[in-house]
Amino acid sequence: MNRPQDHRTRVAAERRNETQEKLLLSGLILGTEKPVKEISIEEVYTHAETSRGTFYKYFTGTTGLFKALGLNVANQIVEFLSPLKPSFADPAIAIASMTRLGIRLAVNIPMLGKLLLQTEWPNADKNTGILKDIEKDIKAGIKQGRFTDIPVDIGLGIVVGTTKAAIHSMLKNPPSKGYEDIVACQILIGLGVDAKSAKEISTMPLPKLPPLPTTGIIGKVLLMTNPKRKS
Repeated sequence: MNRPQDHRTRVAAERRNETQEKLLLSGLILGTEKPVKEISIEEVYTHAETSRGTFYKYFTGTTGLFKALGLNVANQIVEFLSPLKPSFADPAIAIASMTRLGIRLAVNIPMLGKLLLQTEWPNADKNTGILKDIEKDIKAGIKQGRFTDIPVDIGLGIVVGTTKAAIHSMLKNPPSKGYEDIVACQILIGLGVDAKSAKEISTMPLPKLPPLPTTGIIGKVLLMTNPKRKS
């Protein structure tokens, strides 16, 4: 049987998490309305209906808030997409598949896509699951001779930079269908895959995206953009 103190501790922890999530969500919403650098602490805590003191219990400033927000969303995206990652031993297929799926997800939820463009995502924080996965695939590709023997950081730049550029382009002026396939193809070519193989890999059938998350920041964003959707 749970003791009253255990119950109070759990409730207090839940409230802290809820408050932090409110601040993160407010940062996300404000970040889709104007540049992150122009958002003040006051705007965030006012939008979240909290106080300056409450804000400082969780973050030292807006930079810390948006870094935490980017990390939170990036890791939730990884958790969501991981089951779809192909079990092939070819890292080129893995990178192309996850890149295409990631772009589709970001474009299907414009608010998230805009956030990913505004914040340092993925940043140098090794807690970012998506960085770990990409880095692992690049190292495997280099070891197998599938990719050119380049510094891993350069490989990460090719994947991440090209992906963010594609999301920006697709949100600003939606291109023709299959644009994410072209993007994945160019990423593979940049990593050292021959053009013919890159094109074949980048047009392989992809699994359909499963039902989107109903929890966390992504779930709350979806509920805001579609109030009829049950959380």
